[in-house]
Amino acid sequence: MASTPLNLPEIPPVLKPLLGILKSAGDHEKVDPIVTYWCRLYAFQLGLSIDKKSPECLNFLTTIMAWLEKEKLVHKDNEAMSNELVAQAHIENHAMNLFTRADAEDRSSKAGRNTVKLYFTASQLFDTLNVFGEVSEEVSQKSKYAKWRAAYITRCIRNGETPLPPEEEGDGDGSSKAYTGENPDPSTQNNSTVQDIKPNNLDFSPQVPNVSSNYPSPYPGYYPPPGTPSQPPYTPPTQPIPPQGPSASSYGLPGPAPTAQPSSTATGASRNLDPEALMKAQKYCKYAGSALQFEDVNTAVMNLEKALALLKTTQN
Repeated sequence: MASTPLNLPEIPPVLKPLLGILKSAGDHEKVDPIVTYWCRLYAFQLGLSIDKKSPECLNFLTTIMAWLEKEKLVHKDNEAMSNELVAQAHIENHAMNLFTRADAEDRSSKAGRNTVKLYFTASQLFDTLNVFGEVSEEVSQKSKYAKWRAAYITRCIRNGETPLPPEEEGDGDGSSKAYTGENPDPSTQNNSTVQDIKPNNLDFSPQVPNVSSNYPSPYPGYYPPPGTPSQPPYTPPTQPIPPQGPSASSYGLPGPAPTAQPSSTATGASRNLDPEALMKAQKYCKYAGSALQFEDVNTAVMNLEKALALLKTTQN
């Protein structure tokens, strides 16, 4: 079921930082209402932290709030609307798939407009994960890297230049200036704005990149970006971390249901599992379920195998 359309008033200048998140939310309206909902919730919370007093901002944000309330009722039977763990796994897995596709194009010297949009959308979804609490360092670095590559490729297209693929890992240290936050080109320091990443002279399709086909898996000649782990990044928190900034509940919006914590009294062989390993295995199972929603059997099998291997190797 697609998301309910949202007709927003003109965005106040002070809320321009929300444009990227709202753009990605709109791109997913017809293909992934879960992504759309959480992107708009994050935009709402971010907007509250910027300005919740001026009449124009209040009008803009309450329009989003009203949509969130209605949308949650429409999709009340969808677990990803009420369970933060399910929603987080779904969005993070989708962001990783977009990032992987963009990186594959980038490193094969095929970077173009589609690569820019893949990188840009991935970065916005990585940022949206802040709605569930503080993100891991890996997620934060991937967001910065995706924005940097999107802006660099955009500039090359604008100037009629051929984008150079990312540098390979240097001296075996697995680091990259761009990936670790040290921007090698001072001219790109302020390149993460929507205007820079999505200039008017690029013909962006209103639809999100096709994600229903099988996601690319590593293949000969493909190298993950420096510092990228071979598995989806995840740092399981011991307790849910409250979202940064004012809560949506301050405007009467019902917040997501508390994340269920894994029971430490599981019976059978899982009784002696390390709690962190158990949470990670649960995460892989959620990844698998998310992949199956896109009929990506290979990714689902891969994540289930990782969960099974983790459960087998961590038993005492």
